[in-house]
Amino acid sequence: MFKRFLFILAILCAKTSYNQKIAGVHLESSKEKNNTDYVNSVKRISTNWVAIVPFLFMESSSPNISYNNGKNWWGSTPVGIKTTVKHAKKNKLKTFLKPHFWVENVGWAGELSFSKKDWSTWEKNYTTLILDFAKLAHSLDIDMLCIGVELKSSINERPEFWKQLIPKIKKIYSGKITYAANWDNYTQIPFWDQLDYIGIDAYFPLSQQQSPSKKILLQKWSNYSKKLARFSIKNDKPILFTEMGYRSTNQCAGNQWEIENRSDTAQVNFSAQVNAYNALFETFWLQKWFAGGFIWEWHTSDNTAGGEHNSNYTPQHKPSEKIIKQWYNIAH
Repeated sequence: MFKRFLFILAILCAKTSYNQKIAGVHLESSKEKNNTDYVNSVKRISTNWVAIVPFLFMESSSPNISYNNGKNWWGSTPVGIKTTVKHAKKNKLKTFLKPHFWVENVGWAGELSFSKKDWSTWEKNYTTLILDFAKLAHSLDIDMLCIGVELKSSINERPEFWKQLIPKIKKIYSGKITYAANWDNYTQIPFWDQLDYIGIDAYFPLSQQQSPSKKILLQKWSNYSKKLARFSIKNDKPILFTEMGYRSTNQCAGNQWEIENRSDTAQVNFSAQVNAYNALFETFWLQKWFAGGFIWEWHTSDNTAGGEHNSNYTPQHKPSEKIIKQWYNIAH
């Protein structure tokens, strides 16, 4: 009862003392044409933002990039994005356009490696695509645009490309912009001063225990939180978790990327997911320098998504829904 009282008190204080948080979720792109029913379902957890994630495709050895070429699901095509944005606005949800890469047979685009000539070709191709997305975001009055996701080697090796790209984007699109840095290199991004938020895909490894307690996870978050607070103050920018979330499995608060290839067969553990979410929100949600975040991810078929046998990221129809809603209610 006393804990419940403290939580209510925190809510009341937050509503008067903090700016509205971004309480977001990533929408899985719909395979089915005109299927946008799931956009409304995110309100079940008091979401106020949705991220729309079109995928760009490439091969690890080639600087060529393809989009809207038949590989994309309907929801991530320009028509699908337009329809999803329309339904999001109807549901009074703000929108975040966040193009991702999918590298064939590799997955992650953070370790791209090219010759100088091929880097130039890749940059020319990427400029064309991201400016097209900026035009689309402008035409649809999308609230925020992500200019790149976890492109670690590109930024480390070719920082000037990004510094000159951002003004080109701003000439087309006047909404908020960010970049989604991987959790381990957000301090290495040289252009935060040109953006509105310090964006971080927040898969910080906390504990390799199968089911660590909230107390242990809060302790593990402590050092990360202090560093993030100092970094935010130093750069005079709020920090946004452009991705955050946990699978409902053993070891979900550890090296999450190692569970990737066995997530469908991993041992379901709802307690581990609940503890991880509780620790994340208790650490960050009431911090003034913390802008909020986007849960990864919300699936299109809400009636059959998640549930008691599901070990993937989605919180749908799992105990973690209640935790997320409890904290997201503070955002309003």
